[in-house]
Amino acid sequence: MAPDWGARQHPGTVASELKELPSGPFHSLSPMISAEKYLSSLIAQRAVRVPPYPDVALRIQRLLDSPKFSLAEVSKLVSSDAALAIRVLGLANSSVYRPAIGPLHSVEAAVGRLGASQVAQSALSAALSEGCNQDGPLHQFRFVAWRRSLTAAFITQELATLRGAKPGEAFLSGLLRDYGISVGYANLELGIQRGIIADDLPAAAYREAGESLQRELGRVVAARWQLPERYRVALEDVGDGDPLGLARMASQARRIAAFVDSYPCVTERLLVAVLSSPQERQAILRFIPRLPELLASLGPGEWTPARPARVPLGASLSSLAPESHSAPLWEVPARPVGGSYRVEVRRSTSKLEGEFIPETETSGHLIVPSAFAVGGLAELSLFDAGERLIFWVKVEASVPLGNSHRLDVTAFGLDDVSSLRLRLLVSRLRATA
Repeated sequence: MAPDWGARQHPGTVASELKELPSGPFHSLSPMISAEKYLSSLIAQRAVRVPPYPDVALRIQRLLDSPKFSLAEVSKLVSSDAALAIRVLGLANSSVYRPAIGPLHSVEAAVGRLGASQVAQSALSAALSEGCNQDGPLHQFRFVAWRRSLTAAFITQELATLRGAKPGEAFLSGLLRDYGISVGYANLELGIQRGIIADDLPAAAYREAGESLQRELGRVVAARWQLPERYRVALEDVGDGDPLGLARMASQARRIAAFVDSYPCVTERLLVAVLSSPQERQAILRFIPRLPELLASLGPGEWTPARPARVPLGASLSSLAPESHSAPLWEVPARPVGGSYRVEVRRSTSKLEGEFIPETETSGHLIVPSAFAVGGLAELSLFDAGERLIFWVKVEASVPLGNSHRLDVTAFGLDDVSSLRLRLLVSRLRATA
C-alpha cells in the first residue's frame, strides 16, 4: 500500500519558517536558561517550529504514490525546479552512477538513469540541505547534523538493499534519526536571538542539547510531517514493534555514520561492533568511498566564505555545488615543493590550483586563492609516482592569508587503498622536506 503522506504546509526552510518564538511558554522564565532546558520546554509545550515537508519533494512523492505515473511526468516536475534539476543532473553524472558511456545532458536522461525513487530522495535531501545551510549563529551545527543524517540515510538504504527491504522507506527512516537535531539547533537560534539563551556558551552546551533530545526531536518532525507509523517506529529502540527492521537498520546506520564523520578511513574492525555479517561489512566498506560525492552532489548549491560568528564553531557553512564529475579531471602533474604538493581542487564545476601541506597522515593544510566554507567537502587531485591520487577532504577551518586562504582539512571517506597511498605520500614528503 502506498504511504499516506497527508496534507502539508506550503514550502519553506528552517530559517524562513522559524522566524518568531512561540508565545506563552517562556514569558515567566528568567532571561537566561540552559540550551537543553529551552529545547525541552519547546518539546513539552509542542512549540517546536518544524519546516514543512519540501513542496517539490512532496509533489514527486505523490506522483510516485499514484497508480500510474511515467518518468516523463517525474522529469517535468524536476525540471520545474532549476536547483533540483542541476542536482539531479550532477548526481546522475557522478562516478557513483555514471557508466563508461559518458555524461548525460538532459533531465529526462538523468531521471531515467537514477530512477524515480532516487529522484524523490534527492529532492527531499537537497531541499533540506538548503534549509540547514541558512545563516544563523548555530548554522555549522545544523549543517554537520544534516550531513550525518544524510550519511545515515544512504547507509540505511544500502543495508535495506542487502536485506531485501524497501530502499526508499529505509532512506527516510535513516534521515529522520538526526535531521531532528538540525531542527533543534534552528530553534535554539531563536532563543539566542531573543536573549533567552546565552550566545557565548561552550560549543558542547549547544551540541549536547541537540544530541540529548535527538529521538524526541525526530518524533516531532515525523508527527508534523504526518509520516506513516512505520517511520515513527524507526525512531524507537529496536524491538518487537519494528516488523520491517527499519529501526534496527537506522540505528546501525547512525553508528556507522558517526564512524564516517570521525575517522578518515572506516575499517572492518570498526564495523564488527555494528554489523555481525561479514558480507554486509564488506558491502558497506565498498560503499563508504562513494559517500563523499553523493553528499557533495546533494549539498547546498553555493559556497559561501567562512566568517567569524558569535558561537564557537559557528563559521559560515555550505557544501559543494551539486554538479559532480569523476576523474580524470586534471592533467597538471603535482610536484613536491618543500614538503608540500601542488594539487588541483574541485569546487562545483570549477577547478583551481592549490598547495597541500600534510600535517599528519590523514590531515593537513590547503593554500588556495579563494575562501572555502567550513564543513564543506572538496575533492583533491594530484600525481604521485606517475599515478593520479584522488581523495576527498572536509574543511575544518578557513583562515585568510593575504590574497589566499589556508584551509585545515581532514581526509574523508577513504578506502584502504587510498588511505595507504596517502600515508605513503605523506611519509615521502616528510623525508624530503
